Amino acid sequence: MAYRVAERSARDVATPAGRLLGILHRQLADPDRRRRVWRYVLTSVVATVVSETTLLGVYGAGVLDAGAAAVVANLTGTLPSYLMSRYWIWPEADRRRAGRQVALYWAVSAVSLAVSSGVTGMAAAHAPAGRVAHLLVVAFVYVGIYGVLWLAKFAAYQLVLFRPAVVAPVETAVDAGAATGDQSTPVR
Repeated sequence: MAYRVAERSARDVATPAGRLLGILHRQLADPDRRRRVWRYVLTSVVATVVSETTLLGVYGAGVLDAGAAAVVANLTGTLPSYLMSRYWIWPEADRRRAGRQVALYWAVSAVSLAVSSGVTGMAAAHAPAGRVAHLLVVAFVYVGIYGVLWLAKFAAYQLVLFRPAVVAPVETAVDAGAATGDQSTPVR
């Protein structure tokens, strides 16, 4: 029986979904990472509520078509998302190059905006004709694509955008002597 469980586990890990679950399990084993993921989830909930409310208000009122409404919705949700990401999720991120950080954040947001707007616009073009059904399809597609992009953006933020500052260790005279084999006591 133990052989079959080990065999099944090895087979499951060989699939893309199995590898993804393995990575997720390892990432969530660390309490600090778990806290970071939960903060990212909560930030995403805030941004989703803000953007979805904007989408439904602007598109539902007939002010803009679905694609343009998705653009406005995405931009509206990006501001609270950035502020919460910078100051709450990744407070230890390198602050020396804030301009670069803001530019990269908005670049990631622009890609997300293009993808979500395009997919939402396509969904609106193929949605059923009834007003309520049409609006529900557009809303669900928007949230669905937002979820897919959520994972990609977390990876970009974690690995590139909000990395902690790299601090070079300060070498003392004792460390320098140990590295060269010098055993004499440094002069103070």
